[in-house]
Amino acid sequence: FVVSWRAVLNYFVLEQWQLCYKLLSSTNYTTCGAILAYDRVRKPGWNTYYAGNMWWAKCSHVNRLTRIDKFDQKDRYMTEIYVTSEPDSGHFNCHYVNLHLPISFNKQNASCAINYPLWWAR
Repeated sequence: FVVSWRAVLNYFVLEQWQLCYKLLSSTNYTTCGAILAYDRVRKPGWNTYYAGNMWWAKCSHVNRLTRIDKFDQKDRYMTEIYVTSEPDSGHFNCHYVNLHLPISFNKQNASCAINYPLWWAR
């Protein structure tokens, strides 16, 4: 699971960086990454994050974010929530996964689609 998880993140965020670059430079999306998750337990505005914390973002978006040192440093998930913490921002999900990710990730079958759902973490 961890091998495949890393492969998904590496492929969509690092190897296919052009996808996010093109999307961020030509649309209103402010962030782009893989495995955008939704946590039903956290309060609204603090419940969407890129699981694995790998993403691209517009500089203008990052400049609007609360300083990261103002986040709860004892909650490791707050670093994942950081980039999606700005209200009314558009976050693009390059790849959807579920908890039953295969051991190996097949790049030939990988695709980046605009309508991927959020991964429900809890």
